[in-house]
Amino acid sequence: MKNVLYYYSIIFFFFALELSFAQTLYFCEGVDKDGNAITSTTSFNISSKGGYLYFLVDLGFEVGSDEVYYEIYKVDSKGKEIYDRTVYKEVDPKAKKFAHQIMFTVPGKYNIYVYKGDGIYLTSNSLRINLK
Repeated sequence: MKNVLYYYSIIFFFFALELSFAQTLYFCEGVDKDGNAITSTTSFNISSKGGYLYFLVDLGFEVGSDEVYYEIYKVDSKGKEIYDRTVYKEVDPKAKKFAHQIMFTVPGKYNIYVYKGDGIYLTSNSLRINLK
């Protein structure tokens, strides 16, 4: 019995580990008809008037909510996060991937965190915005 519990624990651990790595936030210039990123990168050049880029979230499972939000923090020269804004977007609760176009006007490094409408964390990534 002890061995069975041990093996189930190992299987559960690897399943949970796989799910935790399945969620990804991509930054890209666009999204194709299949929901894949076009020119995915973590560094973008914008004009002095600003520029748009896409946030593409690939969960690997249904989001299960009709709303997500992105918390955006600018990172200062010492690595401290400074709250910039929160962007709310509607999504299909059955969607495993979803993309939203977001505008940036100030260069710098940003950390972006994605949450379901009820506050459950989904994924995050960092982004650099440069002036052309």
